[in-house]
Amino acid sequence: MAFSFLIRTFAHKMEKAIVSQEDRWHLHLAEVRAYVAENKRLPSKYRVENRRLLNWLKYNRKLLAAGLLPEGRRELFQELMDFCAQYHHVNQYE
Repeated sequence: MAFSFLIRTFAHKMEKAIVSQEDRWHLHLAEVRAYVAENKRLPSKYRVENRRLLNWLKYNRKLLAAGLLPEGRRELFQELMDFCAQYHHVNQYE
């Protein structure tokens, strides 16, 4: 009886923990936008804490260039790229 309770509890927690790919993509989009807005620069490949955001950006740029990014994501990602463009060549040490 206790074992089945643990299984049900675990299953309930896992159900809450599961996030769809679409939701995860939107979370990454929001994280990158917040990072750029706060730091006034793109994520750096030289900082370990920024690599996850940088890799997400690079991967989605490749999908966009190849025409493989779905329409809804394409528009949102293009808006993000336009937002990031204003900080693209800003020296981070100024």
